[in-house]
Amino acid sequence: MKRRTLPVSGDVHLRLKRLLDVAGVIVAAPLALPLCLLIAIYIRLVGGSPVLFRQKRRGYAGSEFTMLKFRTMVRDASAESARKNDERVITGCRFIRHMRLDELPQLVNILRGEMSWIGPRPVAIPIAESLEATVPQYVCRHLIIPGLTGWAQISQGYTSTNHEEIEKLSFDLYYVKQISFDIDLLILINTIKIILFRAGSR
Repeated sequence: MKRRTLPVSGDVHLRLKRLLDVAGVIVAAPLALPLCLLIAIYIRLVGGSPVLFRQKRRGYAGSEFTMLKFRTMVRDASAESARKNDERVITGCRFIRHMRLDELPQLVNILRGEMSWIGPRPVAIPIAESLEATVPQYVCRHLIIPGLTGWAQISQGYTSTNHEEIEKLSFDLYYVKQISFDIDLLILINTIKIILFRAGSR
């Protein structure tokens, strides 16, 4: 995939954003690490191993990386996306999903530079390849490092089908075009509201 570049102002923003990403992980670590330990122990006792779910996702400039999550579904769960009131969720893990605590291992992805706190949500490789082949504008979302949360997530929620991914593309492209600290702050505030009111999770 041909690598595209942002204007100089956007490049400066991304450099500063990277510093804030690392600082955010450092600040969150004292609370996140004990939570991760408790969640890992619970999943291991109730749902067995592995504790982590690993999946190849499309990253910055079309690269691939392994995204980490806590495994909150039973081991023999099918590969299809989560549904509302999904019966495959491990007992007691629905709250973890509602509060987005299953995403905590992605702090490692942020620290590695594979993800940011805010950006287009990384998509599984098969879905990304399918959309890249059919929607020419789709590759533009790879101009930005993928994020833990983003404009599409607060505007539309999480997606489970190719059609929904195409629908949310307009939100991702809007973010790529309008990227700034102001919109990042707006996304952060709205994400906190969504988590507190437990909206949009499956």
